Amino acid sequence: TLTDPLLADTDGGSVDDGVEVDVNGTNPLDPTDDVVVVDEDSDNDGLTDAEEAELGTDPLDPDTDRDDLGDGREVARGTDPLDPDTDGGGATDGWEVDHDTDPLDPDDDFADIVPVDPDADSDFLTDLEEAAAGTDPADPDTDDDGVLDGVEVLVTGTNPLIADTDEDGLSDGEEVDLRTDPLDVDTDGGGIEDGVEVNELGTDPLDASDDAELDGGGGCNCDTSTTPSPLAGVAAAAALLALVRRRRGSAHGARASTGG
Repeated sequence: TLTDPLLADTDGGSVDDGVEVDVNGTNPLDPTDDVVVVDEDSDNDGLTDAEEAELGTDPLDPDTDRDDLGDGREVARGTDPLDPDTDGGGATDGWEVDHDTDPLDPDDDFADIVPVDPDADSDFLTDLEEAAAGTDPADPDTDDDGVLDGVEVLVTGTNPLIADTDEDGLSDGEEVDLRTDPLDVDTDGGGIEDGVEVNELGTDPLDASDDAELDGGGGCNCDTSTTPSPLAGVAAAAALLALVRRRRGSAHGARASTGG
């Protein structure tokens, strides 16, 4: 028997179906196990578990949408605890509160940033882009993985906040140097992760055939030719980005000097 989608409390036991299933772990079809828990706040975010069940937030996570503004504070401020950027202006609710802008007004999201130098750390991301991405506008390599923030966002597609995006034991910078894929734990598809091949076995993470040899000859069902590097063009792309930014800066300076 299924719960009734038209009734909040199918078994009539005084506890809503969602609270029974998601919070209490009781049977929403059995009224005898309904236990009314008054004001329990499992994650200490200022909302009771029952309130979180009604809102759809996680009663075990104080910041359901991970915007650095707790669920209870969001409800108090009128922001959406399920949307990290309630006003859709580009900055997270938590960032706006920290920078004294209005998380319900999309027009003031980056009002406190003065674009004197639009890319203060010369990492190919403007300060506004860094604010939106959560990276440090004063640090060209926020996660210290050896790849500039702008290259991670615009070229490699890796996470500028996580040093090892694919969690294979090699930092994104190491993968760029080795020309393995920082978004694929096993670049050559041979069955052994890139980090294990480089750090433990000393095999080639771009050659699937040596994976098969170490696997007892059973072999992987893969092409054993050397895998072409997915990052062969990273250096060229980064250089191109630098050239574009330099030309953009020169053009801006020329317009400023002529009053255009």
